[in-house]
Amino acid sequence: KLRYFAIKLDSLLPKTQFVTFKIHDLYDNVTHAGLLQALYTFLAHPLVSTRHKRLSNDAIHELTAIVLRNNFFSYDDKIYRFTKGCPLNLQLTDLLGDIYLYDWQFPLVRQLRLNDLFYGRYHNIGLMTWY
Repeated sequence: KLRYFAIKLDSLLPKTQFVTFKIHDLYDNVTHAGLLQALYTFLAHPLVSTRHKRLSNDAIHELTAIVLRNNFFSYDDKIYRFTKGCPLNLQLTDLLGDIYLYDWQFPLVRQLRLNDLFYGRYHNIGLMTWY
């Protein structure tokens, strides 16, 4: 994407600055309500809504809520429940994190693209250009 931005669009200027950022502890700090809201918004998107025909959006949302509510772990001979965030060994965690970040970054990306700037993200690390 960056190569296309730089070469094909010829958008790198001498005054272009690169900004990188990393979101720390993403999977520990996002509330279940935030994850579920981002999932619901994602599932309602027209490009996504036609791709899952066997389960309704509400069923996917409710099944995800059940998984989030029922994540337990033991530490120091005591049992705890995740009240926010997700365990890193759960495959659903990466997917929910990406959906949450997609929802979070949407206004930022729209503003950057209106100004012909670049934005790219890989998991919790972002790169963008600035003038």
